[in-house]
Amino acid sequence: MNNNRRKAIREVIDNINGQLEILQGLQEEEQEFFDNMPENLQGSERGEAAEMCADAIQDVISEVETQMETLNESLDQ
Repeated sequence: MNNNRRKAIREVIDNINGQLEILQGLQEEEQEFFDNMPENLQGSERGEAAEMCADAIQDVISEVETQMETLNESLDQ
């Protein structure tokens, strides 16, 4: 890989990391919304949707972080 492509990839990684921070904030807000619901509402359709959304966002964050680690490792070689 040449230096120009390596630099471009590092810029993309920086952008993705910035977006991940935003996504993490949203996940925390959604989780907090669910956690602060009364127990009887947590089992409601709205509560289940909030929990599912928070879990889905966390899954996406974890997967992106894993792939970013792989990409970073490839740049170091």
